[in-house]
Amino acid sequence: MTESDNVPVDLKDVQFIEATGKTVSSIRWGGDLERPALEVRFTDGTFFWVELIPKIALAVRYMERRQGDVETIRDYGLIPTGDRAN
Repeated sequence: MTESDNVPVDLKDVQFIEATGKTVSSIRWGGDLERPALEVRFTDGTFFWVELIPKIALAVRYMERRQGDVETIRDYGLIPTGDRAN
């Protein structure tokens, strides 16, 4: 798999099948300030490099206050603000 193979995944159930049955030799926190990363090395020389890439989304609701209570008139849900990975 190359960097251009990046495809959206269902984040509710991500299984890293390449790690099945492997022995971890070390876990290291690294990267740089802009893209910190977690490195999980295996005894066979392979490793996972997991970069933390923050993304921002807006949670938008149209609301009204009535007699001290707040009522949601419309919930727009989460609106992504764009890809901040690059």
